[in-house]
Amino acid sequence: MKRLTAIFLILTLFTSTLVVSADGARVFEEEQTYAQKLNALGLFCGTEKGFELERTLTRTEAIVLMIRTLGKEAQAKEYGKTHPFTDVASWADGYISYAYDMGLTNGVSDTIFGNDDTVESNMYLTFILRAMGYTDEGDVDFIWQMPYAMAAEIEMLPPTTDIINFVRGDAVTFLAAALFAKCKDADVCLYERLIEEGVFTKEKWDTVFPDDPFVTYRVQNRAVGDAVRSENGETRLNEHYFYNHMLLDIMDKGEYVEAVVPVHHAHYTIWENNQIGSSGSGSGIRRYILDKETWQVVDEIEGGAFKWSEFFPESAIGPTNNFVWKGMNIRLGFELAEVFASGALAYTAPTYEQMIEKYMVDEQNLYSISERIETDECTVLSGYLSGVPHGPAGFVCLIYKPGSVKGSGAVVSLPLPETSAWGARKIPEELSFSEDGKTLSYSFCFDSDMVLEIDEEVKRVVHEAGTYNYTVDIVTGETVLEIVK
Repeated sequence: MKRLTAIFLILTLFTSTLVVSADGARVFEEEQTYAQKLNALGLFCGTEKGFELERTLTRTEAIVLMIRTLGKEAQAKEYGKTHPFTDVASWADGYISYAYDMGLTNGVSDTIFGNDDTVESNMYLTFILRAMGYTDEGDVDFIWQMPYAMAAEIEMLPPTTDIINFVRGDAVTFLAAALFAKCKDADVCLYERLIEEGVFTKEKWDTVFPDDPFVTYRVQNRAVGDAVRSENGETRLNEHYFYNHMLLDIMDKGEYVEAVVPVHHAHYTIWENNQIGSSGSGSGIRRYILDKETWQVVDEIEGGAFKWSEFFPESAIGPTNNFVWKGMNIRLGFELAEVFASGALAYTAPTYEQMIEKYMVDEQNLYSISERIETDECTVLSGYLSGVPHGPAGFVCLIYKPGSVKGSGAVVSLPLPETSAWGARKIPEELSFSEDGKTLSYSFCFDSDMVLEIDEEVKRVVHEAGTYNYTVDIVTGETVLEIVK
């Protein structure tokens, strides 16, 4: 996709963003409408002070909302007290007992539920997703710290919400959007399931929601998704790249409309037995320009530096951003599994020319070739692979030619000893051949043992002192190691 080279003007704008008053206070006009609609359906109730949309949500309130979303409020109201917690109000005993016994929630300790603790957006979304049949148990569908990827996939994460400064107004927006989202393992939306369970009637639903208020959000989200996934299937031989996204914000920037989009990518390799192996993944922020008339992505702005805390609460980020990565990677894994199960991608035997191009014409600058040697059977390449933690990552490989015993395009990676506690390897100083050219030899000399102390009782020998002599049968690729003390 072309990068933005000149800022252009979109004359008329429609954006979905937080509404604030002149003094900077947030205005809850849209959220008030959702609250009234949910109240009419029996899914959201206010207090003696009204809907209190500007207030944070408590754990007990979140549980009540989840049970209503399950369509189980009648059962919960009649449910006896079975929970072990000492801080639950008597009116909420049935709700908490029902949720606790059904495995929908736990306490913050064995005896404390955390009745009045503030609920962040990730925990609230987790409750709603559980009510829709999705599970975070065993990290199957999502992880509770980062449910946003799951919510974004089923389009219940409209950008009008504030997922960092989460309040009751955001809760009603999430719940309203969830009503139009698909439940797990069912071709029905949440509202359809609630109609089936008698929570409200079809006539009531049609009266309360005569139109879908999230159509524009879904059009924007799918346009961004198309742009992100246009890169899916990028292929270099049997290496494939896939992407997924979350649309977090649509902003009027004055001269253009900007979409803020966390994007996750994964690099997968298909092996000869058609097994799939992950070769790396990562996440970052992209910023897209959308055309107002069609909502299609027309350009991309350079993302620049960012912090994940600009987009998610701290509890959703995790050490070294691992919750962000894991939450998005789980969802991408489902998508990839469907692609491979369909047979759309399968292992393809590469040619000699393709493998040579992979190493020698490297657009991503992953391979740095130090030495290339030709034999009748194969090409021998020696060099370093970049982008590997705790490098340098040395490699020596054989790429077989047409007519060889191994077959055109076959690759054999030769063994190299570890040269650091982190598993780094260096390449041989010299590669030599026998007179008939059928045997390759190389060696390494170590003056002393390298021993890694795992703890007081466990040690690992990284390498022993001595000379490591490797001999390789060029025809078969088989290697023999002899260590001379």
